[in-house]
Amino acid sequence: KLRARVKVTNSLAGEWKIYTDEYDDGEFTLLQTNHGDTSIIDNTHNTSLYSGWMTRFSASRAQDYALHYFLIKELEELPLPVEVNKYIAEPYDVIINEIMFDPKNAIGLPNAEYVELKNLTNEVIYLKGWTYQTSSSNAYTLKNDSIHPLSFIILHKESDSVLFKSFGETTALANWPNLVNTGTTLTLRNEEGSIIDEVNYLKSWYGDSQKSNGGWSLERIDANLRCEDDRNWKASNDPSGGTPGKTNSIHDELEPQEMKITTVKIINLNQLEVQFNKKTDTLSSLLPINYRINNGVGQPDSVKKVNTTTVKLYFSNNFPIGYTHQLRVDNLSDCAGTYSSTQTELFIPEEIIAKDVLINEILVDPFTGGAEFVEVYNQSNKTIDLSALSIGTIRETDGAISLKKISENTSLFPPKEYRLLSNNSNMVASHYFGSKTENFLELLSFPSLKNSNGTIVLMSNQTVIDRFDYHENMHNPLIVNKKGVSLERVSFDKPTNELGNFKSASTTVGYATPGYQNSQFSENQPEQFQFDLKSQTFSPDHDGFEDLLEINYSIQEGEEFMTTTEIYNDKGVRVRSLHKNYRLPQNGKLVWDGLMDNNQLAKVGIYILIIELYNKNGRQKTIKKSFVLAARF
Repeated sequence: KLRARVKVTNSLAGEWKIYTDEYDDGEFTLLQTNHGDTSIIDNTHNTSLYSGWMTRFSASRAQDYALHYFLIKELEELPLPVEVNKYIAEPYDVIINEIMFDPKNAIGLPNAEYVELKNLTNEVIYLKGWTYQTSSSNAYTLKNDSIHPLSFIILHKESDSVLFKSFGETTALANWPNLVNTGTTLTLRNEEGSIIDEVNYLKSWYGDSQKSNGGWSLERIDANLRCEDDRNWKASNDPSGGTPGKTNSIHDELEPQEMKITTVKIINLNQLEVQFNKKTDTLSSLLPINYRINNGVGQPDSVKKVNTTTVKLYFSNNFPIGYTHQLRVDNLSDCAGTYSSTQTELFIPEEIIAKDVLINEILVDPFTGGAEFVEVYNQSNKTIDLSALSIGTIRETDGAISLKKISENTSLFPPKEYRLLSNNSNMVASHYFGSKTENFLELLSFPSLKNSNGTIVLMSNQTVIDRFDYHENMHNPLIVNKKGVSLERVSFDKPTNELGNFKSASTTVGYATPGYQNSQFSENQPEQFQFDLKSQTFSPDHDGFEDLLEINYSIQEGEEFMTTTEIYNDKGVRVRSLHKNYRLPQNGKLVWDGLMDNNQLAKVGIYILIIELYNKNGRQKTIKKSFVLAARF
């Protein structure tokens, strides 16, 4: 069926015009002829005593015709239309000010999703042609809506129109983009496609575990703080659960923060994902020249924007592994146009191999109300990234492995340190008075451990790093009630599953040692040789800073040793022989100035120091240390 509204006007000068509203949305469009004429002049009749209309169509279609409304007004001369200077909105003139994405359990508000917009200007802003969308929906084009100065408008689903009538100005969306409870990105664009505001909301913004269960809106705190969403949103304090159509209950003025790097995620050896604490300006954030990494890596080849706060950096040079690097960002603008510089350190961990990380302590049968845990120990001399490790169990019947990732983000694990893994750190700490909570790492998902017996495994990709086959019979037979008693590792040198290498934790420590050295630990003999690089990088450019590679060493009292010390490049080619058959004092320092055997300065890159120790009794020891020869940029 065809439904249309038609308006015909005539002026005192006899100028006739026809307007139609084909979609019944209140907006009439002026018709024009094929030649582009929008009116005709006809003065045949200047006066009339009667008015009416005539409709012509076939008799068979008469039943399809209906006239719902007809109005004739007295002819009057209207003033000529005045051209309105339409205000063109700029970014953040209109903001997303309130979000109700989980309306269940609503107190005094409709059980319906809504998004509130606020006009921060002193101008009327027309929204015709603007689009609104979520990251998982198509864009919805707004029609004839407008927002008055410093006022609000509520976006909602068309079928919920009756529910929001009493809350002020609203606009109904026929195709409502559903709001995701876990979080999504809301984007508002003007008729030219420019982003006016964008919010990537998260459930964690509530800051209130009860309100995050539903029925409360998220409100923006400071309407004029444009670039810091994480700290600028919180659960509504209004007793009804939200403030659609009026000033937010938590509105306040916040002091802007300086631009900082919050996280750096290592995608691979030449790619980083960098997140900032503020929304960044698109132009400055995409300039490779604004980013630089030391140790010979340099600036990225390209930059890709992931979202308003995050970018990906793509480098042609790989990052040297096993070293700490400095990422510096200069001339970066936030979304408000404030430029700043910031920097952070990132560590590129070495590959994890078997026995680098050991299972050190387990609790499979916790106290009532307690939590299971597995404690691990970094046995290697490497700083390890725990995000590369998974922990799990092996099913006895078919050998199926069920793994849980230890961390989604970079989590550095220095040498000779402990990490306690559980899904409830607070509960573990509450049951054991000596807990070192600084060494706790809480997992979103923790493997389920059987009380009687089972297998716990640590894996990196497809490599088994350590495996422990435990049984309740490993406990001290004098312990009748094993609930809350952990099994502790005795020695790092013995195989994990060697008989007697795990024992019940001592009663003197409260039956567990979460995050620190085991009560049953057997002290190992100290290393006789100690060789340490003063810095893992040096730059022989005579600027007075790290011009020399320095190796400090000490040898325990006892036999005398001779040494041959050589330096190789990353291709395995020897570039310098520092010492040959050199009698080594018990304590001292070895240095390299960067010159090769041909007295030329070595190139920037990765090098390996090999120290061979031997004595007259036939004892031998080889020590390898890698480092970077860098240059200023």
